Amino acid sequence: MQTVNEQYAKARTISNEHNDCAVIATSVAVNKPYDAVHAVYAAAGRKHRRGSTITMMDESLANLAAAADTARPAKARQGGVTLAQWIAAHRTGRYVVAVTGHAIAVIDGVIHDWGRATSGPRKRVLYSWDVSHLTAAESKARRAAPRAFEINWPKLGKRPAVECPTLDD
Repeated sequence: MQTVNEQYAKARTISNEHNDCAVIATSVAVNKPYDAVHAVYAAAGRKHRRGSTITMMDESLANLAAAADTARPAKARQGGVTLAQWIAAHRTGRYVVAVTGHAIAVIDGVIHDWGRATSGPRKRVLYSWDVSHLTAAESKARRAAPRAFEINWPKLGKRPAVECPTLDD
C-alpha cells in the first residue's frame, strides 16, 4: 500500500484553519483549488475550524458535480473493510474516502494524505465516493469547447478568427 505524504496543507490560503481533512481530500481528488472547495463545504454547512460530517461531504460532492454538469458521485457504504482491502479492490480511479475519524484522497491506488499516520492500512473505511468523472467531465468540456485561431495567408493578410469543429460534430 503506497502512501504519498505531501504538504497538502500548504495549499491552504485561509489562515487558522483546522479539522479540514475532508476539504483537502476533496480538493486533491477532484483537482480543484483548496479555496474553491472550502467555499463549497461552507455552503454545505461546514463551520470554520470544525470537521465535516458524512452528509456535508455528500452534499459538497453533489454541488461540485452540479457545477461540472455531471452526475452526482454515488456514496458507497463500506461494511467494515480495512483501507488495505479497499485499495486492493480499487486500483484505478479518483476517490474521496472517509475512514474512521479522517478523510483521504485515493488516486489510482495511492493514498494522498497529509496527517501523521492517520490513514494506516488497518483503518476502517466508512464511505467512499468515486469522483473520477468530475475530473473527466472537466477535461471533456475543455476538449469540446470550440477552438478559434487566425489564418495568416501570405498574400491575403490576416483573416478573422475561424472556429474549428470538434471531433463530436
